[in-house]
Amino acid sequence: EGENGAAARLAEPDTISSCASRRAKRTRCASFTAFCDQRRLTSRQRLERARMFLESSRPEAAVQEIRNLPNAAAARDWIADAIRFANAQRALEQLETAAVLEPRALRDGDGQAVAPRAPTG
Repeated sequence: EGENGAAARLAEPDTISSCASRRAKRTRCASFTAFCDQRRLTSRQRLERARMFLESSRPEAAVQEIRNLPNAAAARDWIADAIRFANAQRALEQLETAAVLEPRALRDGDGQAVAPRAPTG
């Protein structure tokens, strides 16, 4: 059969789909392995990941890491504060977006229209 026979077999549709199938299985296995490895993180690693998520403005991900700690119940107050912080951040982003998209609809605390200011610089 030799090299020509092997090359011909590789070009057959069944072999190509079989290779694609094996590649998909390897990808699924790698994803599952990463998932399992993530489940085995130490508490110190989880805390470091939570810190990294907070520094990159991802408080929801930080909360998830803290919730996965063995004694997460002890962090109940921290989790509540982090969720409140994330909600406040989201609200501020919505306010900022609304101000940029429709500046004529801005109102102050008394309900009076706020005149947009020209940028200075």
